Amino acid sequence: MTHNPLVALYFACETETERDGSVYAFRNMPVFWQENYAVRLIMSYVFEYSGQKLNLKNFVNAMSKDPIVSGTWNKESKLRDIVVHYLTKVPVIAVRPSLANLRISRQDGAFLLFGMILEKEEVSTNPGTKGRLYLDLSPHPGDQTGEHLWHETTEYLIPAVRKVEILHALEILGTTRSRLFPELQYQAEFVKGCVVREANLSADTKNDGKIA
Repeated sequence: MTHNPLVALYFACETETERDGSVYAFRNMPVFWQENYAVRLIMSYVFEYSGQKLNLKNFVNAMSKDPIVSGTWNKESKLRDIVVHYLTKVPVIAVRPSLANLRISRQDGAFLLFGMILEKEEVSTNPGTKGRLYLDLSPHPGDQTGEHLWHETTEYLIPAVRKVEILHALEILGTTRSRLFPELQYQAEFVKGCVVREANLSADTKNDGKIA
């Protein structure tokens, strides 16, 4: 996804030119930098705790040692509420990564980070862990699109017959493949395309000037 509507429009037009495209606008969706505490909570769960029942107390203790998380929420009782909220109550947030990657920077890129679905809560009755709360979590179905992803979604239809025209207009505005993909191979493809287009235009002009 992107924060730039022109970039979104480009990607809606540049492939499958024979089919209509769409741009989805997600109004008021939370947008966090990658070092935000909520992002750290979700990513810590995904990479270190997923695939097992989550011992909530152990997870809260681990997060209390994270400098970014503890710097925002240093009370264990509040941190517990924050952990449960972002793991189970927020279906999706947009994450802005660091701009060290030139392609991401050029595309004003962001990523969607999905929360979990709370299947059930379970209080342990085992002698060694009695009273501890465990959360049974499953992945959010992140393959959905449009209004299924976010409740304030607007879809803008891009007619197939207008795609080429829109791409030409975007090129005038500086939103081109060579701009969005800074790698050398894409730069070469863009230059080649410009040369071919100019050659075709020159040939058409000469043909139009011939007298039958």
